[in-house]
Amino acid sequence: MLDNAPTYLTFFSIALGRQQLSVENPIDTAHFLETGGSATLVAISMGAVIFGSLTYIGNGPNFLVKSTVQEARLHAPGFFSYIFKYSLPVFCRFSCSFGF
Repeated sequence: MLDNAPTYLTFFSIALGRQQLSVENPIDTAHFLETGGSATLVAISMGAVIFGSLTYIGNGPNFLVKSTVQEARLHAPGFFSYIFKYSLPVFCRFSCSFGF
């Protein structure tokens, strides 16, 4: 989750800003949630966590794992093989389970 926190905060700030609210004001955040913003917050949270992990790149722990695997002279999947072998099957199963 730590790697996705900046993405989450950015999109949450945008959602608040569209309603002339500030992420720096706790009262604005409470108002956003009380007026139907909770569904938006759930979508932002899921997008930041799920889709961030599905892309495999640009993420510090993923680079660390890949370099450790390569240093051990084992095979680490490339970007496209990761997407097709691991991300899409997991995403399809997840989306079918929740009716997306």
